[in-house]
Amino acid sequence: MPETPTTRCKSCHCEIEMFNIGDDRCALCSTMAALLPEYINRTGLQFIRQHLPKLDDWTEGKPGWNYEAILHNNDVTVEWQDTLVNCEDERTPAPPDLCGWGFHWKNGAIFIGQTTEAIARQAAALFVSLWLRGVSASFCDKLMDGFIIVLERQENMLLTFLGEVDYYSHGGKFLRLTREGLCHRESFEYDAERKIIAALDPQPDEEIIVTFTKRKKSP
Repeated sequence: MPETPTTRCKSCHCEIEMFNIGDDRCALCSTMAALLPEYINRTGLQFIRQHLPKLDDWTEGKPGWNYEAILHNNDVTVEWQDTLVNCEDERTPAPPDLCGWGFHWKNGAIFIGQTTEAIARQAAALFVSLWLRGVSASFCDKLMDGFIIVLERQENMLLTFLGEVDYYSHGGKFLRLTREGLCHRESFEYDAERKIIAALDPQPDEEIIVTFTKRKKSP
């Protein structure tokens, strides 16, 4: 008697006998697939959420998580993107402000931006982890962007100043910068600049990134 061919259940990957073409799930997974939608629509969603594995960036009580395993297990490729491709598949170098890290996997491609490779890989792993838990792609993108800011803040030295607009005698505007313990309403051009450089102490393999932003005043 010929042996019954076997295959892997597409849901849990256990080995199953394939009696008919199209048998791609084991009996348990087939039953769950049939009953789960109705169960969720009743009262089961909260119960299921309680049993999903926790998404945490701590491992065995220590900060850090195995983001490389997430990328590997989901066949995610993280690459530096510096080429533009038109509808005719013609490739040209991208301008510097459009270059950056991105990732692609079976569900699509996402642009991350300009950061370090290590941070880009962690950000991609977070996006994938959230997406697999049912978070929308647009919300995953926003959360990933915030995660990048946190990682860069941990890795880089950041000096934040209050910038006040003052006026020269001829009416022109200039900035006065204030940071507790460093300077108080000092002119950026003459006084604060050298203090900022001294505080950052940039090394030959480092660069200084300057960002100006504004916010509403506190009440």
